[in-house]
Amino acid sequence: MRVLHIFPSPHLGGSELCALESIKSLTKLGVENYAILPISGDVENRLRQLKVEYQVVPNNWWMSAQSWKVSLKLIMLKGFYSASKKICTYINEQGIDVVITHTIVIPSGAIAAKRASKPHIWYLHEYGDLDHQLQFEYGKTISLTIINALSKKIIVNSSALKKHFSKYIPSEKINKVNYAVCYPEFGTVNAKNSEQLTICMVGRIAKGKNQLVALKALAQLKTQHIFPLLYFVGGADNKYLAELNTYIEQHKLEDQVIFAGQTDQPWEFVLRSEIVLVCSLMEAFGRVSVEGMKAGRILVVSNTGAGAELIQDKESGYLFEPENEQQLASILKDIWIQKDYSVMTTKAKQFAIDHFNLASHGQDLLNRIKEIL
Repeated sequence: MRVLHIFPSPHLGGSELCALESIKSLTKLGVENYAILPISGDVENRLRQLKVEYQVVPNNWWMSAQSWKVSLKLIMLKGFYSASKKICTYINEQGIDVVITHTIVIPSGAIAAKRASKPHIWYLHEYGDLDHQLQFEYGKTISLTIINALSKKIIVNSSALKKHFSKYIPSEKINKVNYAVCYPEFGTVNAKNSEQLTICMVGRIAKGKNQLVALKALAQLKTQHIFPLLYFVGGADNKYLAELNTYIEQHKLEDQVIFAGQTDQPWEFVLRSEIVLVCSLMEAFGRVSVEGMKAGRILVVSNTGAGAELIQDKESGYLFEPENEQQLASILKDIWIQKDYSVMTTKAKQFAIDHFNLASHGQDLLNRIKEIL
C-alpha cells in the first residue's frame, strides 16, 4: 500500500508532528509513505530521517486570519486548481493508493485525489476558526460540504472535534483516531517543595493560546505573597506578545516570567517545572497536555474543547475555565502549598502511555484506511 500525506506547512507544529508520527507508525506496518509539502522547511529533515520520498508543491490555504477580497478569492481558486494538477501528476507517477490531508486548511490534496480517482481521507487536526481564529474564506458550511464530498472518510483527534463537525458532516463518516504523541518519558513529579513552584507553557504565544490569563493569575497570587516562576516556550505573534509584555510591566512580573523562545527540545523547560499549564480558549486535542503527562508533570488545563477528555479533574490533573483567572490562581495556590503529587502524576502518565502510542495509532489509522479500499 502507498499512502500520500499532505502537510499544511514545513514547520514542526501539532498537525505536522502527527503526520510524521502517522508515517512512522504506518511504515512499521509495511505501508510505503510519501509526502507533499507546500514549501521547504524543517519537516524535510524529519522526512529524510524516515527515508520518505517527498515533493514540494506550492499550494495555499483556503483559510486566513484576514478576510480576502473577491478578486483574491478568484485568484486563489486558480491556485488550488494548479497545485492539485501537480499533486495529481505525483499521485499517478508514484502509484499512490490513498491520499491523506493532515489539516483543515488545504484543499489541493483532496482535489488532486479526486482528479486521480484515488480515495481521500481528511484528517482534521483543528477547528480552524475556534482555536486558531482563522476564517473560512468560502464560508464554513460550503467548505465543510466540500470536505465531506471529497473524502471517503474523515478522521479527527478528539470526541470534541467529532461532535463539532457532526453538525456539518454525517457522524458515521467521522472517526476518532488517537495520536501517538512521541515524547521522551521522564520520572514523575512525586514530591515538591511547598511554597515553591515553576510553571511551563509550551506553544505559540498567540491569542487563542490565552497566555494572558496565566499572567493575570500570577498578578493575583502576587498580592498573596505567592511567587511562581513561569516559562513561555514557543514562537510568538508579535502583537499579542506586546500585549503580554505591557501587562508584565504594569504588574511588575518581570522577575517571574521568562520567554524561552522557539525550541525543538521544549522538554528541557518542562523538566525544570512542576506544572505544565494549558490555557487555550478552545483546544481541538491538547498535544501539550499529553506530552506533559508523559513527562510526569502536574497538568493544569482549560476545560474547553478536548481538555476534559484528557484530564479527570483533581485526579489526573486540574481543569479550569480559560477566562477565569481567579479559578486558575486558586488552583496554583493549592499546588504551591501541597507537597505530594505521586498519585496524580503517576495516574496521568499511565493514561497517556496507554492511550497515545505509535502501535495503537498506526493500527487504528491503517484499519481506517483499509475500510475505504
